[in-house]
Amino acid sequence: MASQEEILDFILKNGWANLKMLKKHFGINSRGSSYLPQRLRALEKKKLIVTFRFGRVVSYFPSPNVLEQYKMKEREKREIRKKARKEGFIKETRGRKPTINESNIIKIMKIIREKKIINYWQLRNELGWDHRTLMKYIKHMLKNGMIFEYKFGKNIVFTRSLL
Repeated sequence: MASQEEILDFILKNGWANLKMLKKHFGINSRGSSYLPQRLRALEKKKLIVTFRFGRVVSYFPSPNVLEQYKMKEREKREIRKKARKEGFIKETRGRKPTINESNIIKIMKIIREKKIINYWQLRNELGWDHRTLMKYIKHMLKNGMIFEYKFGKNIVFTRSLL
């Protein structure tokens, strides 16, 4: 069984990780439950890692204070972010693609730029859109890396910056 320290060490060395990568690294069968989600939640509660969602894949990054603690240079931090974007683990949508209006994307980006961090309900109230319409745009923007989803506990917020 991998300890929290070993998991954090792998995330720091790799720059980021998702559950599939962690299971492969620690030799855990991909089926069934494992202790990894519990360890990851504990690390997140201790604010040692930050959780981001890219499409359907949840990724774990070292939190900024951990990166500072390990005295990583700004260049190394940018490389970690770039590596995560280039990995290409974002899955394509199945079936017909939803029609996306660029002017609506601009409206959402403008609101997120002004507020810096915003949750779903604030965004929905600001725009006055239907749930399905807003979710279609949020999913599209998450998939294309225009915005990022940040989870802390049960709360989910959206922002334009990765860390």
